[in-house]
Amino acid sequence: MPKGKPNRRYTPEFKIRVIETMHREKLSYHEAARQFNIRLALDGF
Repeated sequence: MPKGKPNRRYTPEFKIRVIETMHREKLSYHEAARQFNIRLALDGF
């Protein structure tokens, strides 16, 4: 992680909202990450 950037923590409520939106709107992980401004950790990609 770059220096000076805090480690983000997401509340359980936020996580549920993301998952529910993914199911309802049939979003991929990348689409949900973009919509909710979440940085994905993609090791090996």
